[in-house]
Amino acid sequence: MQKIILTVAFIFIFVFILSKCKGEPEGTRDAEYMTMCQGMIERQVNYPRTLDHKILSTSVYRAPNGNVVVTAPFSAKNAFGVEMDAKARCVFTPNGESEITII
Repeated sequence: MQKIILTVAFIFIFVFILSKCKGEPEGTRDAEYMTMCQGMIERQVNYPRTLDHKILSTSVYRAPNGNVVVTAPFSAKNAFGVEMDAKARCVFTPNGESEITII
């Protein structure tokens, strides 16, 4: 009888803990922010077909004020047809606004 009670208590505690966990893991959300930033970069470059995202060098920072900052290096051809390395800084605010700066 004690084993059954302990098992039920364990299951109850496990379910309670799971119910308190919030949504998706941060890694999943980070990937979404990276994808949104890539889309913003594509809209900024002159020749999107030449765009090469340096995904492994991309970083995501969660600021104390709630902003999420994605720093994404990439290369693409400029207006003269020369491939150039650059970095994008995408900022996503808690209220849904976003901005991009090419560095």
